[in-house]
Amino acid sequence: MRQYEAHNKRMRQSICDAMVRLLEDRPFLKVTVRDILQEAHIQRATFYRYFRDKYEVAEAINRTVAEDLTKAYFEVFYARTGGDPAALGLFDEDLRQVTTIMLRLRIDDLDLIKTLRGTFLSFYRQRYPDCGEFEGYVASANFLSFVLWFAEKATSQEELAAYRNSNALSAGLARFYGVPADALLAFLQQNQVPPSPAE
Repeated sequence: MRQYEAHNKRMRQSICDAMVRLLEDRPFLKVTVRDILQEAHIQRATFYRYFRDKYEVAEAINRTVAEDLTKAYFEVFYARTGGDPAALGLFDEDLRQVTTIMLRLRIDDLDLIKTLRGTFLSFYRQRYPDCGEFEGYVASANFLSFVLWFAEKATSQEELAAYRNSNALSAGLARFYGVPADALLAFLQQNQVPPSPAE
């Protein structure tokens, strides 16, 4: 049974990898199932055994990218040890390239930003079940800003380490904001936060 599951996982990954390679050169709407078949070197029946259409392939890629980025981010920024420097290797060049490609794909429900936000918040609420809505918003904003920075740059391990160190305060503030959000907002209002330029 395990061998069968491993085979299925490899086939699904092969199809997803083929889609990513195709998206390097052309827009999603120009990619056809036939293109994926040729790129993955598989038969049509094999494709439809694993996916309904190209949209489902893209959704699977988005879920994988979101899970990989979220797990790596938690390992680096939320580990009890302050983040093992070796964990920075989880943010490798392949993950950056796939992230960059999938961020360009903003069609209907194939929006990686939405998937990233949902995946991160799910992980965050499991880890901090008492978190408030405002805390979750701040933490997810930190995460998304990191992902966009990571996708735009060919980052070195040194740059990632520097980002981790500079983001440590933000991660701490995200936890602080949730204790509790209402009290923090009341405090800010009582202490006369300067009005925005629009006011």
